Amino acid sequence: MIDAEPACRGDDRFTADDSDPAPLVAICRRCPLIEPCSELARTGNAVPVYGVVGGLVRRGTRSTQLMNARAASRLIGA
Repeated sequence: MIDAEPACRGDDRFTADDSDPAPLVAICRRCPLIEPCSELARTGNAVPVYGVVGGLVRRGTRSTQLMNARAASRLIGA
């Protein structure tokens, strides 16, 4: 188990439906918990309907509406 705090802790932008996802994805990419968090996002367990989780952008309830971190990183030119 990883003994670390998530980089998104306390930042409401990660669960807002109107936040720009690009800077949030960049924060996720540097987080030590990105792997377990992105797995959580892929399975859809206890994940918000909108927001950024594990470097994935969630825009609705269908899993096909997830945009992976690679695609989001193109938005920020990383």
